[in-house]
Amino acid sequence: MAYIAGVGQCVPSHVVTNAELSTYMETSDEWIQQRSGIKERRWARRGNESVGEMGNSDMAERAARSALTQARLTANDIDAIVYATMSPDNEFPGSGTLLAQALCPDRAIPVFEVCNHCTGFLYGLSVARAYIDSGAYRTVLLIGSELLSTGLMLSNEGRATAVLFGDGCGAAIVRSSEDPARSILSLDLVSDGAYADKLGVLAPSFARPAPIEVSDFEGEAPAAAPRMDGPFIFKMASLKMPEIILSALTRHGLSAADLDIIVPHQANQRILDMLGQALGCPEKVLSTISRYGNTTAATIPVALSEAVAAGKISKGKLVCLVSFGAGVSWGAALIKW
Repeated sequence: MAYIAGVGQCVPSHVVTNAELSTYMETSDEWIQQRSGIKERRWARRGNESVGEMGNSDMAERAARSALTQARLTANDIDAIVYATMSPDNEFPGSGTLLAQALCPDRAIPVFEVCNHCTGFLYGLSVARAYIDSGAYRTVLLIGSELLSTGLMLSNEGRATAVLFGDGCGAAIVRSSEDPARSILSLDLVSDGAYADKLGVLAPSFARPAPIEVSDFEGEAPAAAPRMDGPFIFKMASLKMPEIILSALTRHGLSAADLDIIVPHQANQRILDMLGQALGCPEKVLSTISRYGNTTAATIPVALSEAVAAGKISKGKLVCLVSFGAGVSWGAALIKW
């Protein structure tokens, strides 16, 4: 039986305000806040210099060491690493191998690379849980890390997504336990490829003669810039997240009233507000989006780490994690902390 024994996080020190973004593109603090709820985000990138203060795996190492400390473990206790990201340091090998070398230079351990975007942490959690419940591993380090700033276009062409995303990493130590009072009660995952074109990037693409071309960075809708059907994603996320939570709760004979806290993916404050309204408990929905923006696979573990540090999550609490993202995919986990 798997449970989360410790969490940690790392975010870049550089705070990027909405006012700073307005110097690169036609936008404003009021416009960004009204549509997303974001006031600022953390970037490793410095302005139009695409050289960051740290890499994806650098953040992961710091977050991992913090989570290990909270779990009262060392890197020698790690049996495997599950690394969820859509922005690795290199196309291949993945950032997980770099993290394994940094943490366990004298040991060879398996590393799983997960690319499920905003639901990456939940998909990664399912991998960790499955291996632990099978008895193959006792301790799995789960990472959700993104360094998205260096891939954003700081111009009017990239404005639709450049104002939304931030950098950050969250880590969780997933362990086996014989105590049913602390466990991952359920983990539900869904994906529907019929809507794969609603959110993503077209380049680089290995499905064409040249994976990347100069023209991919040009025009009003550059192929290399993230593109999103905002109204569609907003509507689907607002419907699917409460739906999958209620389904999981019903299966366990529970209701939203039994939840102590809901830690959702941080994509849009209005989506979080609608989630709370749909479940009838807006006060239980944790929000960090105003300070960090959307850090895709990192949003849930960063928020988890902050909630634990603030005393909002402690032993015996019933915690719900939920996300919706590209693919499209969505999922929810019920955890007895």
